[in-house]
Amino acid sequence: MIITKWIFAKDNLTQEQSDSWQKLQQESKHLSAGGSLSFAKNAHLLVKPNQFIYAYGYNKEKLLIILPLMKTSKVMLGTSYKCIQIISHNHLDCFIAVGQNELAPNDIISSLMNACRTQLSDWHLFLARRWLFENNIDTKYISPVYQRHAAFLNLSENKTTEQLIPKKLLKNVLRFEKRLSTEGKLNLHIAQDKNNVVSALEEFIRLEKLGWKGTKGSAIGCQETLSLFYHNCWSDFSNDNQARIFFLKIDEQIIAASIAFQFGSRLYLHKITYNEELSNNGPGSVLVKKIIEYAADEQTLTSLCFNTNPPWLDRWHPKLYNLRAVLFFNHNLKGLLLKMCFNINSNLRLLKRRLEKLKS
Repeated sequence: MIITKWIFAKDNLTQEQSDSWQKLQQESKHLSAGGSLSFAKNAHLLVKPNQFIYAYGYNKEKLLIILPLMKTSKVMLGTSYKCIQIISHNHLDCFIAVGQNELAPNDIISSLMNACRTQLSDWHLFLARRWLFENNIDTKYISPVYQRHAAFLNLSENKTTEQLIPKKLLKNVLRFEKRLSTEGKLNLHIAQDKNNVVSALEEFIRLEKLGWKGTKGSAIGCQETLSLFYHNCWSDFSNDNQARIFFLKIDEQIIAASIAFQFGSRLYLHKITYNEELSNNGPGSVLVKKIIEYAADEQTLTSLCFNTNPPWLDRWHPKLYNLRAVLFFNHNLKGLLLKMCFNINSNLRLLKRRLEKLKS
């Protein structure tokens, strides 16, 4: 099915628009937390753009897809310009829109590009980073220099834990697990209903703040608005049985924790923290192993997604999704000048990469 029209809602969603979003969300096969209604409603706690824009894509009168967008002001070479982008924040990385996996990526972008150019005013550049497309997308719609990935483990082949975790790494994690078990009973606890999620999130925030992120000031508990964002979103997710907070415990002592979002057959791990006093015994690695065991046992889950691809994940040998940066320009003077600047910059960066590759 193709998109025949886009309707743009600005700033505040009406109840009818929220209800339409919620209904489409319930019908969708895949969705990331960044594409959820709850994230859109609470985004103002994380970002302060010039304007929020919500793009509703239809085939005639049938709603197919919704994109949470924002308009921001940026500066390049001393010149200001207006950019439309997907609402995003470092705390919610990969983006999958509600309804997108039932549609062809090229149709989504080409129809959106035409709608933005004809229906929206005062913008020059559309740049949506961290967008995950599972089907091929035409290279003319994406940045040639953007390189970012989301790591995941494929559970659909009914693999055992021994098959999912590399042999050498599993041996080390089992050694850590044995050491931790000498301190008491080691167990995985999962909070997912509304009554437990709120208190479980507080426990996660407390543990994270005790570590290096608390010292640095980047922990959730160091920022009141960030803490409120997580409380609001994960409370909403728990209403639809989509919230998961995992704890690794020794008896009743929490030694590691993870905040997760489950939608359909996918489990997304958003944040992991652990008791740094036990870092020599790898509580974070043991927690990930326990979550993999849980996910492998859940017959409804087909993949475990880590949202990003941090260096520590390399030794787990995950598969990688390419995250894309969708890029197009408005047909006005400043938009055309920006296109020239971006093309020159991209060609120079690609040339630099080729030269570095030749040297190595």
